[in-house]
Amino acid sequence: MLVKLPLPIYQFALAFIGGCFYALGFPSEFVPPLIVGPVFGLALLFHFIDIDGTKALTFKRKALILLGFSLGHALLGFYWIPHTLREFGGLEAPWNFVLGSAFSLIVLPQYWIFLIASHWFNRHLHAIAPWLRHIVLALVLTTLEFVVPQQFPAHPGHAWMQMAPYLGLAPIAGAPLFSFFSYWLAFCVRQPISQRQDWFGILAGVMFVIVNGLTPIILKPSDEKLRIRLVQPNIGNFIKLDSERGGRNSLEKVLSSYESLSLSGDAQVDLIIWPETAYPHMLRSGLMAMHPKTTPKIVRDIIESSNAEMVFGGYDMNPESPGNFMGEYNAAFHVGHDGKLKQVYRKRLLIPFGEGLPFGPFNKFLSTIIRNVSFFAAGNTFPLFETDSHFKFLTIICYETLFADFVRDYLEDLRANNHRPDFMLNLTNDSWYGETSEPEQHLFLAKWRALEFALPMVRSTNTGITSVIYPDGSESPRTGIYEETVSEIEINRNMNGITLYQRFGLAMTWFIALALLLMSYACNLLARKAFAHKIVQRHHSKE
Repeated sequence: MLVKLPLPIYQFALAFIGGCFYALGFPSEFVPPLIVGPVFGLALLFHFIDIDGTKALTFKRKALILLGFSLGHALLGFYWIPHTLREFGGLEAPWNFVLGSAFSLIVLPQYWIFLIASHWFNRHLHAIAPWLRHIVLALVLTTLEFVVPQQFPAHPGHAWMQMAPYLGLAPIAGAPLFSFFSYWLAFCVRQPISQRQDWFGILAGVMFVIVNGLTPIILKPSDEKLRIRLVQPNIGNFIKLDSERGGRNSLEKVLSSYESLSLSGDAQVDLIIWPETAYPHMLRSGLMAMHPKTTPKIVRDIIESSNAEMVFGGYDMNPESPGNFMGEYNAAFHVGHDGKLKQVYRKRLLIPFGEGLPFGPFNKFLSTIIRNVSFFAAGNTFPLFETDSHFKFLTIICYETLFADFVRDYLEDLRANNHRPDFMLNLTNDSWYGETSEPEQHLFLAKWRALEFALPMVRSTNTGITSVIYPDGSESPRTGIYEETVSEIEINRNMNGITLYQRFGLAMTWFIALALLLMSYACNLLARKAFAHKIVQRHHSKE
């Protein structure tokens, strides 16, 4: 005998399943990614929160449904958060899962804003024709997801990366355009066929796939190459932290691993790269730029033995705030053949609850109470790195690569000074997350930056995955997770021009959406005229 669940629980359960479908659009160790997962997941959500305003649901009921959706997305898509809380935070079950589940309250802030706004204007939305309502709401959601601050942005448009290299619209309008079509399709397919009114949206979605399929991204190789050696030392987090505290055995293991890997291989390279926070001691970039002897001896020795320049992650002292609170930067150092510092980048986007707290003026007081959070200072410059062979690149650290608007600001700042880099360098340390899906997800989302800006991205990681992402979404041979190895790759000088997405950002999606709105209006106008003409003909035939 089947048990009939109360309506709120039934809707909550189906919304939870919708959230799981949404998460299936991204890499997971459980099942292969499902490109249409977010579309069908969102279709369930939009159906149950009554986006048409026909069921007069209370805000409390809608909030419960969205909570179920967020919980499904968080527990399946971000299951590695409870793992990290247990492995490195010492929080045992079930409390690690309780705290991980709480992440569902903030994982999708743009949807909560959308829910509040759509509920407020519910009666007005019901009066708008479906073809217009769907486009407008899809554009509103796309705008919200790119302007509302988020912890780990995994948007429905990102799932389309599985079509690479057949993503010819990516350099034109970036991931926002793909999110816009995902939302539009979700609105269109959420109703039964007999009640469906926005067939233009379905047709536009099909044409969107076809246009991307017919316009693959073509690489433009150059004869000039930069030879790079990427070092992946596979330094476990406990050893890494102990070496930073001065543990002798750990420090010796860390430095010897980096040195032996950096000098391995027979081929001559131009640049050796270490990942994020690779060097365990505090450094002073100002002194390193003036006096080679203030550069770590291991770095100078490797440069002398290999005749290569080096870029490595480390900690840069903040002279304006010595001490534990904002006393250091998470930084990337570029050292030339003479052992002097050529350039330094200080990380600007800090991870909340990992590298600081999001409580503004209260942070300094909280730093005296909360000891497990590192309170870093945030950088404020967009430097250009350049090798002796005149290859130019920018450097971003860890999860900064997830934010398209941040990378776009970096590139536009360089463009204002007439600079166009040859590649992007991303230094990362994903050792906190163990053998979970997080490294795959991080890489999957980072790929979008290479497509959007037509620039290769070199990713150097501590425990994996290390690879090079090319502007068509393809990769060089990648390293495995928890593998101690080196990768020797060649980067061609960049021959791609500035993309439309870099120049205009989200405005490109707005422009295309408004053009589609006009087309949809014209199609509906023609359909109404054809229907009216058919009625007139029937009337005359009866006479």
